[in-house]
Amino acid sequence: MIRKKTPVLLTLILSFLFAVSAPVNSFAAVPAETYAKQMQTAIDSLKTSLTLTIGDPDYDYEKIYELVDMSGIKGFTMSGARTDFALTLKYNFEWMDGHAVVAAFRNPALEGSRLTPRQKTVLSACRQITKLIIKEGMTDYEKVLAIHDYIIKRCEQDSETMENRDVSDEIPFTAYGALINKKAVCQGYTEAAYILFSMAGLENYRLESEEHTWNLVKIDDGYYHIDLTWDDPDDGKPSSVIYDYFGLTDAQMGRYADHDWADRAKYPKAEATEYHYYMRNGMYAKSYAEMKQLITESVSAGKKDIRIWVGDHLTREYDWQKDLNFILNLKAGARRVKTFYFSVPDDMCDMLILAIEY
Repeated sequence: MIRKKTPVLLTLILSFLFAVSAPVNSFAAVPAETYAKQMQTAIDSLKTSLTLTIGDPDYDYEKIYELVDMSGIKGFTMSGARTDFALTLKYNFEWMDGHAVVAAFRNPALEGSRLTPRQKTVLSACRQITKLIIKEGMTDYEKVLAIHDYIIKRCEQDSETMENRDVSDEIPFTAYGALINKKAVCQGYTEAAYILFSMAGLENYRLESEEHTWNLVKIDDGYYHIDLTWDDPDDGKPSSVIYDYFGLTDAQMGRYADHDWADRAKYPKAEATEYHYYMRNGMYAKSYAEMKQLITESVSAGKKDIRIWVGDHLTREYDWQKDLNFILNLKAGARRVKTFYFSVPDDMCDMLILAIEY
């Protein structure tokens, strides 16, 4: 999965304008939190410029960045001037669409003057979508599921951009691509989900690795990984949705390729399992006996596509061909199973996928 690495353009120009007399090296200690608060306020209010005046010319200003949520910054330039008594830093910011849209949703006064035309279009669309799919009385889980399904059913993966690794066109990497053009790569899915989760009142974050992006969202009292891009099977069927990457823990998500996310310490830990999709919907097997029972019930119901999360496959030595042969002796109504095809769990994935022919 391709991720467009948005460059943070940093230009630093320090002018050294020392007085003739030797300075007195005594400066009032101001905590980094003070300057971080000023920067965070500028970020939250979509200011395009900020000047920080620091009363210590040798101040380690990079400490400020560790205390600020900079995920909404698409890029910034910085210039600086230093005297004997102060360090002045001037910033110019450019905002990610998702950050700008959510900020304007929370503070409508920003919409008219701070959003680009594209961002205004996305905000308007997201207001309509939220009104359509988020209903009064919904639980957090129901909200996340509704947003997950809405985006996936209406957006297709931009396979051409992914295959060619083409980053020249920005649109597939944006919420505009996912929600308006209905064609996007992982960043577009993630930005669209980030906006809609936020507008639905859900705390959530955008996570990224070298090659991929996805969401971390709070459901009730726990945090869960949600990867909409990988839950879009890209099988040519517009309405197809799977849930293999819905509600995963840090440990579960971290086993998948392309999911080694950066700056883990900055984000809440995802350890809860209550809203793991397959646990929540009774398709999680902790043993061979439970797996066999779930398959039997699914075949009896005439299901042709069966997905089961197998929790013990790393500790039990499965002989999959042998262990699944019982399926041929099952009946769906009056029909015997003719044949079946399967994809089995491995070191990265716990999912058993069955295709049944009757």
